[in-house]
Amino acid sequence: PRSMAAEQYRVAAARLQLLNMTGASMVVAVTSAIKGEGKTTTVINLGYTLSRDFGKRVLVLDCDFVYPEVKAFLESPVRYGLIDCLRSDIPVQQAMSAFTDVPCWIMPAGEAVADSNELLRAGQLGRVLSQLREEFDYILMNAPPILPVATMNVLESHCDFLLLVVRANLTSKQAVKQAIGALRADKPIHVILNGVASNSLPSYMLDYAVGEKQVAV
Repeated sequence: PRSMAAEQYRVAAARLQLLNMTGASMVVAVTSAIKGEGKTTTVINLGYTLSRDFGKRVLVLDCDFVYPEVKAFLESPVRYGLIDCLRSDIPVQQAMSAFTDVPCWIMPAGEAVADSNELLRAGQLGRVLSQLREEFDYILMNAPPILPVATMNVLESHCDFLLLVVRANLTSKQAVKQAIGALRADKPIHVILNGVASNSLPSYMLDYAVGEKQVAV
C-alpha cells in the first residue's frame, strides 16, 4: 500500500473520480491495443484502490471472453458469470464474489459460447448494466484488446469512459493510433502508461516515493 505503484493507482483513481462530475454510477471500459499490456492487472488494482482508499462500491466485470483472466483473482469461486446473466435471468448477485476486506466485487466472464458477441449486440448487456448501475458506484469492464477482436466495438457504446492501457517500450505508436482509430463511439479516451521503469521516472517522483522510509510519529 505504501509503494510507488500503489500511489500511482491512487492518482489514477482520484482522476477518475474527478471526471465523474455528477457522482452517478460510472461504467469504464479498460482496454488496450494488443494483448499483454497489463489491462487486467490495471483494472483489478484500480478497482481495489477505488474501494479501499475512496470507499466506493466497485464491480470488476470481465468482458474478455477469449482470455477471461479476472477469475484468477476471485477469493471464492462462483458458479455463474456474465455470460450466464446475458443468456438467462440469473440474478447478478449470484454471478459475483467480493474481496473480504473492501467493497469490491468481481464478476467473471463465465463459460464463453460461440455467440458471446451476439449476446452483447442483442441488448442483453444493456439490461445487465442497468441492474449493476443501481448497486455500484463504478463498473470497470475488463475489455479485450481493440485490434484482435471486434468485442470492444460493441462494448464502447455501453460505457461512459474508455481507459486505454499502453505498455511502455512494448506497444508501438502505430498500434495505438490504429486502435484509437478503430473506435467509433464519441467517448473520452484516457491513457494509463503501464510498466514504466523506475529509472525512467522524473526525479520528483522518485524523491517523493514512500517505499520503506520510516515516518516519525
